[in-house]
Amino acid sequence: MDSAVFKHYKLGIEKIDNEHWELITLMEKVIKCARPPCDECKILTDKLRDMFYSHCSDEEDYMASINYPYLQEHKDSHKMIAVELELCIKRVLSGFVDKYVTDRMIRIFITHIDHQDLQILEFINKNRM
Repeated sequence: MDSAVFKHYKLGIEKIDNEHWELITLMEKVIKCARPPCDECKILTDKLRDMFYSHCSDEEDYMASINYPYLQEHKDSHKMIAVELELCIKRVLSGFVDKYVTDRMIRIFITHIDHQDLQILEFINKNRM
């Protein structure tokens, strides 16, 4: 994803924005290495998995710190993304990279940022935090 396009998805919370950018960049690398699968794929998918779970924890901690009223719903959304991510990783590692993987891996994450994460920004702006 082009950094100019990514600006639309920024929350203005530096740590979270940086993590989002790193995750998207890593997802793109995973998709590229999967054609054909290479030894680096396992390393990249492990890194992606670790980074994703760490990011979710950071984001949830931040939401708790501002008393975000939809924290549980957001956690549930993270769990759904984790299921999708694991399915995509499984397909990548098996060498089965199709339109589902290439479209779904990044799109589900971008959709989450564009909908659920931007609601955090709306909450912050509404409550002037």
